[in-house]
Amino acid sequence: MHERLSSPSRLNRRSALGGIATAAAVLGIRSGAGRATAQEATPSALATSPIVGAWQWNADLASPEPSNFALFHADGTYTEWQPVAGQAIGIWRMSGERTYELLFVFPDTDPSLEGFGPGTATFLITIALDASGNAFTAVGTIDVRDAGGTSLLTVPFTRPATRMTFETNPATGSIPATPMAGTPTS
Repeated sequence: MHERLSSPSRLNRRSALGGIATAAAVLGIRSGAGRATAQEATPSALATSPIVGAWQWNADLASPEPSNFALFHADGTYTEWQPVAGQAIGIWRMSGERTYELLFVFPDTDPSLEGFGPGTATFLITIALDASGNAFTAVGTIDVRDAGGTSLLTVPFTRPATRMTFETNPATGSIPATPMAGTPTS
């Protein structure tokens, strides 16, 4: 049997490349070890925030539309479902004792039930939570852009929301459902 030996130059290149890869991995781990994202920096503050939970964006009686439902997650992420635009994802952070900043994006620019408009509708809003912790008012803007990123329009946004509980939810009538056109609201 004849064993084939590798040349010293081949071994040296392998050793060098292996050493570089190991060093890069160690440096990458070390350099990342001291950094933390905003969500990682204060997980207990976010997890215990009174905004964490399920919410219903209340219908505006002056301009009825289908209700949206949202979740403020304890890790600083946000998800929302709206029957017209579909699913939104976003992030939130505390800006004061009972105030928050919220940024979320829907991948649809058509505000009608009839179609889909490729692009984004980005909401950048501030939230003021009431003393009970069960209602808030949001104020901000919606930035609508086409699929190429060109701004189509920016519109103001103001809307209240109510925390969903077993006692306070659309089925009990305690959260206003979307009124139908021509239906009395009282």
